[in-house]
Amino acid sequence: MTAIIHHPDYDANTVGDDHRFPMRKYSIVADLLRERGCTFETPDHASQGDLERAHDAGYVQAVLTSRIDRKLERKIGFEITPAIAARSRASCGGTLLAARRALEIGSSANLAGGSHHAGPETGAGFCVFNDVAIAALALLEEKPELKIAVLDFDVHHGDGTALIFADHPQVFTTSLHCQDNWPRTKPPSDLDIGLPKHTGDDQYLEAANQALKHTLD
Repeated sequence: MTAIIHHPDYDANTVGDDHRFPMRKYSIVADLLRERGCTFETPDHASQGDLERAHDAGYVQAVLTSRIDRKLERKIGFEITPAIAARSRASCGGTLLAARRALEIGSSANLAGGSHHAGPETGAGFCVFNDVAIAALALLEEKPELKIAVLDFDVHHGDGTALIFADHPQVFTTSLHCQDNWPRTKPPSDLDIGLPKHTGDDQYLEAANQALKHTLD
């Protein structure tokens, strides 16, 4: 059994189809799953307190009140509107609910999230808040005995997650990514595997298996 988490706010309709970040993918994937008979659990928006577990309080307040300066908006990649703030809070709430449900029933999936470029003090690369970090820190507050592994398999390095958990003894961060790719500055995760461009399937899957084994060990 797997719980599937979705919120209508994942698709912030203020971002058009011509944008580099295809926001409509969230509603399209949900529609496809509904056609296959899937049902969803709807998360609450993450609270301001949830967000501030991983992010500077001043940055959180600026996002929630749409008072981000233009330079930082360019770094994030969106104009920070109320719809984008709601989308970001919903995504974080979704990952937190998915993590709690996985502990209860064994597995869960959030249909948005993975905003790994958002660091302690700022967002970047279409990532406003780091939902994985927010969920992990909430779970550790609820269950201090937990050990958490973050397996980040993306073409880009998980720089924001690495920064948030740089000195956290109970969270092990792993990033499998293309080495010659953005972000140019890659703060160290606990395990970084940077692959060359044009890596084939077999080499990628071998690296993924090694990353998984090392992380779980």
